[in-house]
Amino acid sequence: MNSAEPTQEKKHVTYLLKIISWIAILLILPLQKCFPDVQPEPKNSAPWVGEDFQGAPCIGGPQAYGPYNYNNPIHRRGPLNLVEKAHFTIAEARLIPRHNGNIRHMLSDIDYTVRAFPNHHRALYSLIQYKLKYDKKFSMETPAECYIFRAINFKKKDPILYLLQGILLHRFKNYKESLIYYKKSESLGNKSAELFYNMGLAYYKIKKIEDAKKYAKKAKSLNYPLTSLYQKLGLE
Repeated sequence: MNSAEPTQEKKHVTYLLKIISWIAILLILPLQKCFPDVQPEPKNSAPWVGEDFQGAPCIGGPQAYGPYNYNNPIHRRGPLNLVEKAHFTIAEARLIPRHNGNIRHMLSDIDYTVRAFPNHHRALYSLIQYKLKYDKKFSMETPAECYIFRAINFKKKDPILYLLQGILLHRFKNYKESLIYYKKSESLGNKSAELFYNMGLAYYKIKKIEDAKKYAKKAKSLNYPLTSLYQKLGLE
């Protein structure tokens, strides 16, 4: 699959970023008339909360610019453009260091992006990819899961955030816990093929085959392009 199937991950990272972006757009379109100005959220609305996967308290950098809401169309048109032009280009999205190959500088740019926009879906996904690709060699001061806990606390009804935490848990083989987040994402309105495929995979891993088939069929009906789960379940 994508982020939950590492053997196909490189091929589908760009695809997943597009999917996350489109899901976000579809979910926020009805909200476009609800935001009167470009003022940030209250400074204390995005604290660091929760514990990392090792049980240590989540600690991160202070709030500077923002916090802004990634799901606010007005914030996306104004402050988001400013932040992304400087700190989150296509290079950061794909984990390609721009500053003389400086990986730490790249991480700093992504960190700035998600401190300004705590629920920035694509930047959070890049942090997941960083944790999987670089964290052993260039460790993160704030783990990816902590950024996502902070984002969930910031916007508790954003279904993409639960999908992202589910993907991260899935990649670390915490299948049962990943399903908690996948189900929450679904309950908040996420009906994407990406979510259904991941749920099918997680159920397959814990040997709940009927549930795996149920969600694999949903993903297939939405033309999800990866096929390994379908083959495992005899749905091809």
